[in-house]
Amino acid sequence: MIASHTVLWRNPRASTTSANPLLGWQRFEWHRGTQCFQRTGSPAPLASLAMAALEGAVAAIRNVTITQQVENPETASPGALLTAFMRVRPVTLVCRERPARPGVNSRWAMAWLTGDARKAQPQMLPDSAIQAAINALAKESYPSFNAAPSMYAVPSLLLDHEATAEGLGIVEPKKITPDMILAMVAEDPDVREAGGRWDRATPETYPPLIRARLAAQARLGIAEADQALIFSGEVDGHMLPIVFRMGRDDEAVTVQTLRQQFRRLYGVQAGGSEELAERVLVFCLRTYQHSHAEGLKRAAGIAA
Repeated sequence: MIASHTVLWRNPRASTTSANPLLGWQRFEWHRGTQCFQRTGSPAPLASLAMAALEGAVAAIRNVTITQQVENPETASPGALLTAFMRVRPVTLVCRERPARPGVNSRWAMAWLTGDARKAQPQMLPDSAIQAAINALAKESYPSFNAAPSMYAVPSLLLDHEATAEGLGIVEPKKITPDMILAMVAEDPDVREAGGRWDRATPETYPPLIRARLAAQARLGIAEADQALIFSGEVDGHMLPIVFRMGRDDEAVTVQTLRQQFRRLYGVQAGGSEELAERVLVFCLRTYQHSHAEGLKRAAGIAA
């Protein structure tokens, strides 16, 4: 969903601009389908405008920018304006830590940027706490026009639903593990149904669970090469009992033993297919994290 965008703007160089930095602010709005920011209402004190714009902005998926600059949002190109907003310094940036993913609890980053975003020290907040933090920030940063402290300077703010701290380099990229991918689809109705029927001692219940997981991942747009089949604990459960009995230079024999096991659990006899059984074997060998992993992959002809 594309966020709307509210801009609270003031031209610090205009001859009509009040000497009080908290007066004379103008609100502009952009919504999906419109070609430019549109002026809304008359100039007003910043405190009331900021509170109205930021209140409920997270749930409403509303971007909010508060800044003083010469470019008029009503006449400037929206693309150029958004680029200029991202270059504003200093500024408090509020954005998601990482791209939202189904089944994964997301966090928000609140960072004070004075230069390179990669040098920021963000505060991380859960979804449940970010709106309250934004409200508190607005109340503290934008006082009533007759209550501002001496030498007060209006701080800029960007609440951006499209940006992420990961994408801006504020936090390190997080590798998505197979277990994280499987957690994304754990509550899918078909996955839950197949998981409820799964029985360790009944091979016929293994293929339906794998197929349900793969179908759920495909519905999320996860490419086949990135799809996960079984959790790391399940990989260990399949692999460790056989690998622990492996002798020196027994990689090829061990791979053959593993292949026979996966054909029994995921092959034609269990209601699956030889292709599915081989796919599970390859997945396990690629994600197995213990000793002999590289030798087993070489023996199976799997690239690292």
